[in-house]
Amino acid sequence: MEDFHNSLKFKIYMCEVCHEAWPLSSKGKKRSPYMCSRCSRDKNGVKKFSSQNGMIPSQVPNELQGLTQLEEMLIARVFPVISVYTKPGGQKAYKGHCINFSQDIQELANSLPRNLSEMPVIVVSVKGKDNTYKDLTVRREKVSCALHWLVQHNPVYKDITIDYELLAFLPSDGIPTELRKIYCTENSKDDEIDPDRGPLDEIPFNEDTELSSTILNPVQLKPQKQLIKDELLQNSKINWPNRNSSPLNEFKIEYLATMAFPTLFPDGKGDPTNSATMRDVTLGDKIKHLIKFAEYNNGKWAYRFASHPRFAYWAFNMIQRHRLLSQGNIFLKQNPGEAKLTVEQLQQMLQTNTYSTLMSKLMHYAKNVTGSNSYWHKAKEDLRATIAQVGPPTIFFYFILC
Repeated sequence: MEDFHNSLKFKIYMCEVCHEAWPLSSKGKKRSPYMCSRCSRDKNGVKKFSSQNGMIPSQVPNELQGLTQLEEMLIARVFPVISVYTKPGGQKAYKGHCINFSQDIQELANSLPRNLSEMPVIVVSVKGKDNTYKDLTVRREKVSCALHWLVQHNPVYKDITIDYELLAFLPSDGIPTELRKIYCTENSKDDEIDPDRGPLDEIPFNEDTELSSTILNPVQLKPQKQLIKDELLQNSKINWPNRNSSPLNEFKIEYLATMAFPTLFPDGKGDPTNSATMRDVTLGDKIKHLIKFAEYNNGKWAYRFASHPRFAYWAFNMIQRHRLLSQGNIFLKQNPGEAKLTVEQLQQMLQTNTYSTLMSKLMHYAKNVTGSNSYWHKAKEDLRATIAQVGPPTIFFYFILC
């Protein structure tokens, strides 16, 4: 605990090569400017995490600074679907999986901003409370300036045509009236929040487990679930952004992150989904680099990617899915019998509830994927074994590394 409090007094140093900034007790060898140990050990002419290797994002211009989450969604070419909620105390978390959808191909190539009436957002208000929704504020001039800048400077926006008719319908500065609203009488209690709690004791796979993926909404509270469901069912036809019905293949789409988060990658530089680099860098290392990437503005350190409300969850979920696919390939190589199962056989297993054995085998491989239910089940068992051997701790910390 003393070491932790001492670390709060460390000074932050930023590497001149990778632009990552982190608190350190000292910067080691006396040299100015500072270079981190990883970059100093890299003797290649083009360092892995350097601007020469396309790893340094460009500075965010004034036109793209300060956009609200709804404004960013209005100008995004790709729509990430992910469930984000707020835990007691204000900390945000996510559950389920993230899916990336593109707009309809014709509209993707021709027109932005999105139509406000088609935004999949529901505003949840508490009666009698001072409800503020700063992330849902839309400023017409801000959206217009952002789109004009992107069309001129971002390569993935070069073919975009700005729809001035839709732009004119945006509020000058306020919450759009087109957004659907529901009202509830009181806030939910802390214990009513329903995050992904992982598997039950001694059960690495539960056949009743529900996997879900919903729209961005920082509220996932039980008393409001039925209200939201009722709101959706009021209309026989639910509007949705014009998009392809199939999720994008993130293994093949270049500049996917730029299209989903244009305010983070103004001109596409530093995009972790861009494979055109001089030296190969794994996706996990790219994301770690971006989370620690920092800028020093007005006497304060700014971590653009770590502070974004959705990017870290989107990126972490992508890493998880890539690792799950890798573990799946290992499973098929080591279990040739299951590798020959046909779609019809799998459907038959689902219909007859005889898939538990197969799923338990898969979950055994999933324990190697950081953050998965099987991973936490294994961590819990390791903790139990430690307590059985050395006794219960008075306090302990558990950290995971991507």
